[in-house]
Amino acid sequence: MEKILEVLEVELAILESFPPQLQITARGMVPTAGWTNPRLEPFIFIQPPPDGIYEFDFVADPPSGVAAQVITPH
Repeated sequence: MEKILEVLEVELAILESFPPQLQITARGMVPTAGWTNPRLEPFIFIQPPPDGIYEFDFVADPPSGVAAQVITPH
C-alpha cells in the first residue's frame, strides 16, 4: 500500500440512515498503470480530534512487476 500521487476530487454525501452516515468518494492519479484496490485509510485517533476534522490517506496497491510509466486516474 502506498499513497497515490495526487488527489483530484473528493465528494461527500450524507446517507439517509439512522444514525446518519457520511459517504466519502475520492478520485486521484497514480504514477504508473497497474495500481489496484484504491481506498481511504483513516488515521487512528486515541481521542476525537479537537478541531473535529478526521484525516484519511488516499492509498492503493502498486503493481508488483513492470508497469507502463503513465499517469493513470484512479
